[in-house]
Amino acid sequence: MIFIKLIRLFGIVICLLLLSGVGKAASKKAPAYADNYHKINKIIMESEDLYLKSPDSARKMAEEALLLSKKINYSYGIGKSFYYIGMCYWSQSLTLVSQFYIAAALPYLTRDNNDLAICYTTLGRNYVELKDYISAKKYFDKAIKLVGNSIPGKADAYTELSALYLASGDHEKCVRYVNTALKYSRMISDTGAVAILYSRLAQVYLEERKIDRSESMLDTCYRLGLKMQNRRLQSGVLIDKGQIFAMRGSYKLASKYITRGLLLADTLGLYKFRLRGLNALASIAVKQNDLKTALAIQQKVLQLRRNVEEANDRKTLQLVQDYFTLNKKLNDIELLNTKNIDNESKIESQHKTIAMLAVLLVTAITALVIIYFYYKQKQTLSNKLIMQRQTLLNQKQLIEIQRTDLELANKTKDKL
Repeated sequence: MIFIKLIRLFGIVICLLLLSGVGKAASKKAPAYADNYHKINKIIMESEDLYLKSPDSARKMAEEALLLSKKINYSYGIGKSFYYIGMCYWSQSLTLVSQFYIAAALPYLTRDNNDLAICYTTLGRNYVELKDYISAKKYFDKAIKLVGNSIPGKADAYTELSALYLASGDHEKCVRYVNTALKYSRMISDTGAVAILYSRLAQVYLEERKIDRSESMLDTCYRLGLKMQNRRLQSGVLIDKGQIFAMRGSYKLASKYITRGLLLADTLGLYKFRLRGLNALASIAVKQNDLKTALAIQQKVLQLRRNVEEANDRKTLQLVQDYFTLNKKLNDIELLNTKNIDNESKIESQHKTIAMLAVLLVTAITALVIIYFYYKQKQTLSNKLIMQRQTLLNQKQLIEIQRTDLELANKTKDKL
């Protein structure tokens, strides 16, 4: 019984040693990965907060999160990083580049319908800016189908759907979807979306020359834009507000607002807003019969277009360089991950081999202990048999002596 207990104890000790080794490896790996997930999610949130205020800084953050996510094969982090890189380019009016990165995010966000719907909605909005309304409608329909009864999802999808009908000139549908989106956006207290929706209504009323209603919407929109620090929105509102004053004949005030909007657009690199503002200033100069100023502004517009084309060429070259740099880093990480997977496979195989050898060792030691146990039992039994045999021999000798004594006694009796 003692030997059996020893065998069991030895087996338990070996198993505990093996398990503790695996447990230590897992405990080292899990917290490290958990820390990485937390760090990546934090960077993504910072990029989300910053892409409208400082797109270049936000893009660098998103690229950092992308590289970190690739290292640990964190699908959610990869998808969100691609998405916010795309959003940074969108905020700088680089719609085609934005479209590329948003599309790259799709395969990594398939596990969550809300994230996937947001991507579809953004792709639809970009198609609106590219004036491809059929493709835009297709992506908006996909998004609305995916969000189901999600209030944030509905708010986002209907907000962007309203942009489609504003761009295509269908004011009735635009107002209808703006009101629907406002209802859902207020339910979730999405101030940023509410500000954008007021901007849409202002543009509808401006095009319909409902100046007072448009101005009311723009004032609310500007106030919310200041609160959200959305400088892109503020720039557009200031230019539109200037156009309203121009319609009223307040050209000096109109020029002041438009110039403020232009300065803000310059700091953000929003050339579309700058063109819009310059054209509005040229229109004011024409209305004032100041043809010299109007001509000078038109020359600025032409120069801006040339500068934009040159800047676009440089930006395109830089984007290509940035893309290849980022792609090289991603490929290096992919190669490193492949090597890590191979190493992990080898380590796992070695662990299995060690575990098997440990089991064999335990089995061999157990077998030896059992053999030793049976050997000791055999030896004990052998000693007992020898002792019993010796006892029997002694008893036999005693019986022989007693028999001899008895025979002598009988002979003596016969003589007597």
